[in-house]
Amino acid sequence: RCCFGEINRTHLHLDQWVSNAQTIRIRMETFMFQITQAPLPASALLNRYAEQAGHYADCFATEVDGAHSIVDFIEAFFNSPVLRLERVVLKIGGYGSAYADVIALANGSKETLAGWRLEERDETQILLTVPNNAIRSWLMVEPQDQTTRLLFGSALVPRPDKDGTPK
Repeated sequence: RCCFGEINRTHLHLDQWVSNAQTIRIRMETFMFQITQAPLPASALLNRYAEQAGHYADCFATEVDGAHSIVDFIEAFFNSPVLRLERVVLKIGGYGSAYADVIALANGSKETLAGWRLEERDETQILLTVPNNAIRSWLMVEPQDQTTRLLFGSALVPRPDKDGTPK
């Protein structure tokens, strides 16, 4: 079970950020709204693992007010308190990253962040892998009328035996 399934008090809020061009970022902070386990959408990049025998995948969802892009969600997610802590731990292990690296991954100008490497992305989702590891991480946005549904999940991919079958 993904550690984020235990999070049930999170709030995304807009914060104006100015660099060369003005952009809006969302930042996760403690507040009230519900994160629930959800089925993977049919278009989810994570389905390539969920549909394979011996693989495990999960999906969690929440809804936030307003229109938010995958760029917003990547920035908010990887700058959340839990992921900032994980990035610190990864830095100790030699996989350092800074806020600028999160922004670069979010806007597509970089394909790595700490221990993660881009596997695939499109206009609504991103799939990351941890090289030489069984872990995949996934984020997706689904625009609604006045809100945005935020989805995230992970997959555990079994290592193959010598004959190529999953363990």
